[in-house]
Amino acid sequence: MRCVLVGLISLLAICVAAAQTIDVKTLDGDKIAVNVKDAPVADVIAVLFSLRPGRNYIMRHGVTGGVTLNLPSVEWETALKYVAEQVHARWHKDENGVYLIERDPAVPWVSLLSPVAAPLKQGDIQRYLIDAHSFHEARYLIFTLHTFKGDADLFVGFDGDVAPDKCALKSVNGPLQVDQIIYHDSPKKRPIYIAVYGVTDSEYVLSVNAVRREVQTTPAQPRVFKVTAQTITGSDDLLVTGLTVENLTSAWYEVTVTQEGKALEKCSIPQRWILGPKLRRYYGYVALDDKSKLTFYLNRNTLKARAYLVADLVVRLVNNGRPMSPDMGDAVEDLMPRLLALAPAAVKFQRGDWRGGGEELLRVIQRRPDVLYALHQVVQRSGINISRVLLASKIGAGFGALSASLQALAASKAPAEERVEVRLRKWGD
Repeated sequence: MRCVLVGLISLLAICVAAAQTIDVKTLDGDKIAVNVKDAPVADVIAVLFSLRPGRNYIMRHGVTGGVTLNLPSVEWETALKYVAEQVHARWHKDENGVYLIERDPAVPWVSLLSPVAAPLKQGDIQRYLIDAHSFHEARYLIFTLHTFKGDADLFVGFDGDVAPDKCALKSVNGPLQVDQIIYHDSPKKRPIYIAVYGVTDSEYVLSVNAVRREVQTTPAQPRVFKVTAQTITGSDDLLVTGLTVENLTSAWYEVTVTQEGKALEKCSIPQRWILGPKLRRYYGYVALDDKSKLTFYLNRNTLKARAYLVADLVVRLVNNGRPMSPDMGDAVEDLMPRLLALAPAAVKFQRGDWRGGGEELLRVIQRRPDVLYALHQVVQRSGINISRVLLASKIGAGFGALSASLQALAASKAPAEERVEVRLRKWGD
């Protein structure tokens, strides 16, 4: 009868193993064989106790994590000890013979929901453990150390004997500054150890956030406008990111921005601006949640974009073909009410008709001296010393220069407009 029972128990263990990658077998006497790879600790312990039906157990809150071990022949309780140690837990029996399995109190545990506040003496190291197995679906983890008294540094590693000089990741900002580490390999499901080192006597708050969101740009491969996101901080509900926006073309575009969602109410991105050829701009601390959306609409055919195109061509005309700096967009904004009159000439330049564009531009400055004055200001602010009379003369000579022609041609081939949306999505969707 005993042999039949042992056989049934072994069969049960093997069947469970097939579903959870757990292989546990009963050997002679009280010994068992355990071969487990990356299995939840609760499942491994359940299989172990299924081999000993007369033994009862209770798993305390906080005993979580993955188990990987190979024990060809060990006593049953020894196997239980090694399984518990894998997730920094321990076991003992109470007065009723029930096995109590609980976290080892010698290993501090950082909750993903509750920050940890603690003092720290100079030269001391406070260590913490989090179990990445329980949040392997996260896109990344954000470790944040706020030192509000003194100076402390933050280290993250993957070895139980963690020490600052052995940690793979570190943040060592100055006194009272925020230290932060963003860990992108959380799907590897390995235990993560945190060390806080006291440079001086300190008081700090340590928090860990699991983020399952990432910034999505639509379309994924834009032709005009590239948006790159860099996470600053956040949680699974709210992501704070820095956005780098880039004009991929040789044309000038006017950008209009609309924003949806309360998280964007304090967004630092202006609602309208000019983006010059190949120019990049960075906007920090843009907050996004699931209900947020940024929409960038770019158009090179607005009056302002066309005015900048003509101003650029004029600078090329008097500067040996070298273009106006893309950063000049903000520097000549005050001249824009006058420069808008250049739009009709820009239409011809965009078509590649630089002769017709030059003639139209000449007509405009002859009728409107204030437009010539504005163009002269653009040229001077570009660092070019030329009189207004000579500038008018060069414009009258026409735009046959190769560089000006190529610029007009490039602008005519660039997409007229593009709409790019930025929002959050759940990682893996």
